[in-house]
Amino acid sequence: ANKNGVNDAWMWSIVSCESGGNPKAVGDKGTSFGLVQIHLPAHPNITRDQAFDPHFALSYLAENLSLGRSSLWTCARRV
Repeated sequence: ANKNGVNDAWMWSIVSCESGGNPKAVGDKGTSFGLVQIHLPAHPNITRDQAFDPHFALSYLAENLSLGRSSLWTCARRV
């Protein structure tokens, strides 16, 4: 969060909503994975292993939030 200038409380609220903080979460009928529920069909450049990696997932979330791409997460639209 700090590296990308993103509010860490906002990130945590998205993680809590998307996966309940479970790095092994699987959603969207088996197409979204990990802490931030990366929807693999929409992101073919990301592997399932990357989506499940908490460090990758949090960096991915922070980078996208800093670029104004919060709409990638349903939960970000609710916060």
